[in-house]
Amino acid sequence: MKALRVKNVYFVESPLQLMSALEAVTFFKDETIIYYKLSSAQSKSDFQMIDIIKKSGLNCFSEMNNRSRSIWHISCLKLLIMFLLFAKSERVFIGDFRNFWFNILAGSIRSKEVVLLDDGASTIYLQYKFFSKGKGFRTFIRNKKAKGIKRNVNYIFSLMFNDKVPNLFSFFNFDGWLFDKQIDYCKVRKTLKKGERVRGVYFLGSKLSEAKILNFNQELKFILFTKNYMEALYPEHVYVYVPHRSDSEEKLIKIHEEGIRIKKIDVPIEIYFDSAECLPSIVCGFYTTALYTLNSGYCFESVISFDVSKNIACNKNIDSIRAVYSYYKSNGILVVPIKDF
Repeated sequence: MKALRVKNVYFVESPLQLMSALEAVTFFKDETIIYYKLSSAQSKSDFQMIDIIKKSGLNCFSEMNNRSRSIWHISCLKLLIMFLLFAKSERVFIGDFRNFWFNILAGSIRSKEVVLLDDGASTIYLQYKFFSKGKGFRTFIRNKKAKGIKRNVNYIFSLMFNDKVPNLFSFFNFDGWLFDKQIDYCKVRKTLKKGERVRGVYFLGSKLSEAKILNFNQELKFILFTKNYMEALYPEHVYVYVPHRSDSEEKLIKIHEEGIRIKKIDVPIEIYFDSAECLPSIVCGFYTTALYTLNSGYCFESVISFDVSKNIACNKNIDSIRAVYSYYKSNGILVVPIKDF
């Protein structure tokens, strides 16, 4: 079976992780298999992943069955048995380090190293909070916020894993934050693209209310705050809202009712910018990873991140969110605090 004799094995479940995996395939140039997980319900993320797979022209993909929770667990168990008995590779790449099954499957393959692919804001948080301190998945599980029985279950599960720090294949700059002997397979940086610019501000949307990080009304107020801020700072530029793939139709209707222009993009923003003839002069957003990826690849008049962290202090993701804002500040992105509402 192909899965048992390739040099590199990948596990991904989002467009960003998949794009990172394809860059790693080009970088390492070894025989590869990419296991990808779609959501149980067809989503925009799924369509983007399928489109990326089709356009890649590669024949190295294997879908992990996720039609229901029980089928997902059964398919992972089958892979686990196969890997434990036969699998061996040079490297195993994980897209979502927080995915329990991805770590079990990666650990069941006899390999020389485990490599973490890009996974947006969580990559920054994991590197700062755990990897830079010599801690891996075992510590991560034990630090998950849980009470009572669930906390004890997490501790028992943690015993199944070692605490080895994974290497990285990331576009983020972690100079000074790597653990001893941790490798960062730095991608070749793209030459900054200048191209033609229009007088526009692209606000890159985030699924903050959909993910229950903010409530619906809060997020709308914050979006209006960014619009007013940018229009006061750049009166000759047109403010345009670029939705996240998970933005609800209800949110987009409300944004439109506020007189905000909306530009829907059906591919990952990085792919769109690569092929676009004209680009905006300014990009901004809350803490979306796209602010960093676009800032690394293109020349903009300004890149601004609006800080909402003071308004979500009780959220379970607050440590991760604060780590992202801190990282952005140290890497040349202007961070503007949003006033309390």
